[in-house]
Amino acid sequence: MSANADFIAVWNDILLPKFTRFRAVFVTAANRHSENAMLAHRPRRGARVLDVGCCFGETTIELAKLAGDLGSVIGFDCIQGALAVARSDAHRAKVANVDFICGDAQTHRFEERFDHVFARFGTMFFQSPKAAMRNLRAATAPGGKLVAIVWRSLDDNPWLAIPKQIALRHLPLPPEDGRTCGPGPFSWSNPEVAYAILDGAGWTDVAFEKRDVDMLVGQPRHPVGEVEVELEPRVLGPESPQVRHHERRQNEGQGAAERAVRFPAHALHSLPRAPHAEHRR
Repeated sequence: MSANADFIAVWNDILLPKFTRFRAVFVTAANRHSENAMLAHRPRRGARVLDVGCCFGETTIELAKLAGDLGSVIGFDCIQGALAVARSDAHRAKVANVDFICGDAQTHRFEERFDHVFARFGTMFFQSPKAAMRNLRAATAPGGKLVAIVWRSLDDNPWLAIPKQIALRHLPLPPEDGRTCGPGPFSWSNPEVAYAILDGAGWTDVAFEKRDVDMLVGQPRHPVGEVEVELEPRVLGPESPQVRHHERRQNEGQGAAERAVRFPAHALHSLPRAPHAEHRR
């Protein structure tokens, strides 16, 4: 059984229906981060690319376009239902140089070596992050690059910090033995921790970039607070003073059809390379 089996069950059984319902909000929000990363660190034409934690495959399809007809991209995730959507979307978009694999990236034995490994918020949930990154390094060609987008600290991300603050006023802490999807979205927020994971897994030339964007958290079809309420019941309601404050600030001067609420969202781009053959550990 996979070391991440319990986490994988949560992603498939509990989180997939929620991510499906709010896909438009999540994708629009996350796209700002991945677009920046792909623009600054795009794969070369003809590259072999691995997209880790691809979920519905939006980034996989974009990476396939960048790699071109002579390149190839594998979208990898542990969520079967999300990959079914990804395959359908790739077919609809007539993107032929993609394939999708369901599995545990911590232990999966990849058959090829990739020139470029990409992960949009897909590396923070492994039971053993060092083992996972060692496995991904082994799947990367000598000199190949990893572009991993991870969240910075909770304090740097009010789109989640505010709901948590409100929740703690009204709700007890979750049980210590409650089901979880893994170490959590902020497990790589400290660059020193992220460096230790990557260096210990055998990656070289480890570097980081801070990226700041405004993240969409509400729009007319999904009012602000609805996403947070669904993911964490009773955490944050649309009538919350904090929500209304941000909504008024964002909506000033906008028509009803254009209204959207955004909170600052701060990410860290981890940018190591796989060592050349003579330096492999």
